Amino acid sequence: MSAPPASSAPETETCPLFSPDLDKLDTPDAIAAYLKGWHRRINGPEAIQHGGTGAILEAHNTALVDAVLRRLFALAVAHASPADTAPALAIIATGGYGRRELAPFSDVDLTFVPAHEDDDFLNIIIKDMFQMVMDVFLYGAGHKVGYAYRLIGDLGQLDHQTQTALLDARFLCGDRALFREFRSAFRAQLLTADFLFQKWAERQNVLARHGGDEVYSVEPNVKESAGGLRDIQNAEWVGEARARVGLSRVWPALTDMGALSDEEAAQIRLARAFLHTVRCALHIVSGEARDTLTAEKQEAVAALLAYSETPDVPAVETFMRDYFTHAARARRIARKVIAHCLDSELTLTPALASVGRRLVVTDAAAAARDAALPLHAAELAQAYYLDTRGPLEDEIRRFLEACPAPADSAYAGRVFARLLTQSRSVADTLDRLEEWGALAWLLPEFGPLMVLIPYDAAHEYTVGAHSLRVVRNLESLKTTADPRLTDYKRIVAEISFPEVLYLAGLIHDVGKQWPQGRHEETGAEAARRIAERLGWDRERHDKLAFLVRHHLLMAETSRLRDLSLDETLREFTRQIPDLDCLNMLYLLTYADTNAVGAGVWTEVKAKFLSELYYRAEAVLASPAPLEAGETVPPPHNLARQRDRIKKQLAAQNLPPDLIHEHTRNLPAQYLLNTPLEEMYLHIAMIGRLRETFQPIVDFRHEYGADFTEMTLAAFDDPRPGLLAKITGVLYAHDINVHSAQVFTRASSVRIALDTLWVDYRGRPLTPGKRDEVSASLRRVLLGEIGVGALLQKHKKPLKEQAIFSAIIDDASSERFSLLEISAPDEKGVVYRLARAVAHCGWNIHAARLSVWGSRARDAFYITDLDGKKVPADAAQCLTSFLPAATSARRKR
Repeated sequence: MSAPPASSAPETETCPLFSPDLDKLDTPDAIAAYLKGWHRRINGPEAIQHGGTGAILEAHNTALVDAVLRRLFALAVAHASPADTAPALAIIATGGYGRRELAPFSDVDLTFVPAHEDDDFLNIIIKDMFQMVMDVFLYGAGHKVGYAYRLIGDLGQLDHQTQTALLDARFLCGDRALFREFRSAFRAQLLTADFLFQKWAERQNVLARHGGDEVYSVEPNVKESAGGLRDIQNAEWVGEARARVGLSRVWPALTDMGALSDEEAAQIRLARAFLHTVRCALHIVSGEARDTLTAEKQEAVAALLAYSETPDVPAVETFMRDYFTHAARARRIARKVIAHCLDSELTLTPALASVGRRLVVTDAAAAARDAALPLHAAELAQAYYLDTRGPLEDEIRRFLEACPAPADSAYAGRVFARLLTQSRSVADTLDRLEEWGALAWLLPEFGPLMVLIPYDAAHEYTVGAHSLRVVRNLESLKTTADPRLTDYKRIVAEISFPEVLYLAGLIHDVGKQWPQGRHEETGAEAARRIAERLGWDRERHDKLAFLVRHHLLMAETSRLRDLSLDETLREFTRQIPDLDCLNMLYLLTYADTNAVGAGVWTEVKAKFLSELYYRAEAVLASPAPLEAGETVPPPHNLARQRDRIKKQLAAQNLPPDLIHEHTRNLPAQYLLNTPLEEMYLHIAMIGRLRETFQPIVDFRHEYGADFTEMTLAAFDDPRPGLLAKITGVLYAHDINVHSAQVFTRASSVRIALDTLWVDYRGRPLTPGKRDEVSASLRRVLLGEIGVGALLQKHKKPLKEQAIFSAIIDDASSERFSLLEISAPDEKGVVYRLARAVAHCGWNIHAARLSVWGSRARDAFYITDLDGKKVPADAAQCLTSFLPAATSARRKR
């Protein structure tokens, strides 16, 4: 036998009651045994083996389940009322069960429809029947059951998946008149265009997870792959909704509409019958619900369907040839049917329709009466993937000329919020609104930004274009496959108010158009006015204003502050209202930085931003926030921390005396913030330093990162300037410095442990470059060559660093003064500034560099030679001998 019959059983076919004994059974256990026995008998291999079809087998399974459920319903009614009262309750079969397409191990989907919600009699029946259904099907026979409770009044709020299930609803038992009323109400409220476009979009998403539009997968999914049953079912659902007919009449109706020819209708029926037979066979050979034709199962299914072997062609090859032939036809015809239905005229609103999947105005008078026509048009295009080019754009422009401002801003605000909360195409929709002029119509504050040149030289786009890119960056996080953005993707999925985040991205720089005051502050005031005008509630007001006011806070803190200090976290988290605001600010900071221009967002920025986020998250989630002045744990807690670290390091087989010396002579800041594996590395490096009396340098970088973490262990120089020597060597070898952390081990012989985050031309240091840097560092630190001579050797200019400003903050930190210097971004700027700091006799404990356009901002945590803070007025030491730089920036 070469192939199974392709004919289908009539769709209304049922089986006679399998045994009259069913009506005599009155316990769940007995009925479950009945169900299991008959299910095993009708789903044996012989059901398919000798020419049986999937349609017949599915009809038998459906009839068996129908009979059992009707018996359970009769028992539930009898339990509730021995007086044989007819309940106003309909039990409906939905989904594949409703279509009588119950494969051997398919789920059984039921819907309970009561005439009234608060009816004790009906509630007793529903609860009793539900419990018996679970006892019989799930616990007794091992069948999965889907359960729903629907009121006629709820039909207007259903999602399209539920609508699809109800489209195939079939009366099972109970009140038939109530079922007819339910079905009539459902069809009346079904919005044809919305349903069609939702089914199309849903199918594209499913296909993307199952091999895309490729029919010829070597291990296809009979149900979900291209050309599978779901393609045929989608065509049927779309046809039912478009033609307003039931499943039994859908193919003739589609043929009459011209969606396909008579020959194509016959071909897709044959494909449908074949695929149902294959699916049933696959369930039987698997012994469970399995829809993927794996290589192993292909052979088993071919054998069950009695495909013949020939000397030249194995049976499985003939079987799969038939499968691909039917699947290819099913895919082509189903796609043609759906395209025909979607391309026909579909009314969307009184003013708008889709014709050929292009949005058009069908009633100019209705369009003129639509108070939010541009937003409605954008919303429909966004939801249904519609083309808006052509006459619609002209209609929108005429509308905006006639109505220069929204007639009802609060109503427009609600529609706008819906646009911003959609799962897709938010950025495209905002771009479309901007092109139409409708974004400035809704948000007049945004209009001037599209032509406003930013005064920050780092920006490559106008303020408005940059802002639209920020929104695009935010939206792209939802679907990114970049492993470096995994955390952002997770967080964006948890945001409670996406509309607030997107609007903040759009207007975060709105204050740049007003020259007075800081643009963050003027922008926050404008944000409140905008939220008020759009009718948003107080919570959204506050969050929007917060994000605009503080959109630079996280970027500047992560780039220019020592994140290991409690006071840094305390000052930062003091300004963050809650975790939701922290999450949105984190995402906005990434999106904003990444939208400035090429090369502005780097892995180093990502590292420090992520570090700040997770440290702040821990503080905000803690029930006991950091107290003012609490820069280290209490002595007893610090002692416990040291003891814990000692035990953990001892497990690494390090000598106890080395562990004790290391943990005793480094500050709490080091012990609380240094990972254990780094401490192990530092102890080992110090051991080598003592053995060789030469500086020890270690380089590490994470896979995929574009920077290198360089750690140096060296005997400390009693005079300030060690960091200047290190950065001078790096400058000589064209190494960029992003950050430095300096610790000194205060034992009898002072040892410096300096960690710097560096890169070479935007990439990690190559092995050759590491060797060059290591060699030069040893020569300089051992006094064999001076930094000046090394720079001359590498043809680097020797000059003082011009600066824009130098300010010392001696109040923010308990232990250090914070020196902030703004200077032109030039090669060697970190070295020259570190040298200038050393010239003033100050020790550097940490350094951060942030480059933005043509400017560098450096932050140094400093003390004087005695370890005391440097007073604010000492900044004149730098300004007295460093030349003043002139700015070429635009002023605003």
